[in-house]
Amino acid sequence: MNVIHDQVCHHQFGVGTVINQTMTTVTVQFCERYGTKKFLYPSAFESFLTLCNPASKEKMDDELRQIQERMEEERRKRAEEDEKRREEERRALLELKRATVKKKKSPAKRKTPAKPKKQSEDAALAEEGTDK
Repeated sequence: MNVIHDQVCHHQFGVGTVINQTMTTVTVQFCERYGTKKFLYPSAFESFLTLCNPASKEKMDDELRQIQERMEEERRKRAEEDEKRREEERRALLELKRATVKKKKSPAKRKTPAKPKKQSEDAALAEEGTDK
């Protein structure tokens, strides 16, 4: 929306006139005390500046509403894409984990028989004596 030469009101600087506008900024000429100030366009009209002309103000409000709706839609799409990406990553990790578990599973290990405990020397001598 073209706001050049429109009057705006600022809560601190008072009434001023828009003297320049780009895609991202508006330049406003206030009284001599405050001079020229630059504001971000269109976000300045959400909080700092208000158009004095009611018809222009209504158009600006509509434009701001549309911008807000687009931003919310983009934010919602990004959130959905992020959720899909996270879900795909979870699935991939789960598949990887399942594949790893299958590889690790091997035939049951056979237990080796326990080694006989060493007999004390007395018991060994006693056995030798009984063998004779």
